[in-house]
Amino acid sequence: MEGLTPAARLSRFARRALALAADAGLFTAVSLPLLVLLYGPGYLGRPRPSGALAAAGLHGPLDLLLTVVLPLAVITACWARLGATPGKFLLGLKVVDAKSGGPPAWRQAALRAAGYVLSALPLYAGFLWALADREGRALHDRLAGTRVVDEPELEHLQLPGHGT
Repeated sequence: MEGLTPAARLSRFARRALALAADAGLFTAVSLPLLVLLYGPGYLGRPRPSGALAAAGLHGPLDLLLTVVLPLAVITACWARLGATPGKFLLGLKVVDAKSGGPPAWRQAALRAAGYVLSALPLYAGFLWALADREGRALHDRLAGTRVVDEPELEHLQLPGHGT
């Protein structure tokens, strides 16, 4: 863990999972109303059209844009510019370069986002990888050369039942 400050601690899997859930909830809260407006009130219940997008569980190009492309672009920008997504900020976590401990480069953030897709594909096995990894890094962290650390400056936000 060269390059990391003594205060930077590797993040626990549960906090990372909660941050991912918070980000997913935020993206859903923004995209779902738009998708219902675009595809109509039956968006959640109607059968999907046939074709390549339907095979991926999508209703059409706007569904792909709002549920895959845009979230991955926003996540990539958040990692590269801020070091964290809203969910990671909420839980006091930060994505850093594994060697230097500094902010990830745009290339690393983009690789990490592509790795997110790979990590999710086989039943989220790439995310679960962090449980067995000696450094607690998930598949996408290994691919991008990043790690997630607890960020002391962000820890003023406390989870219920976790101290004062």
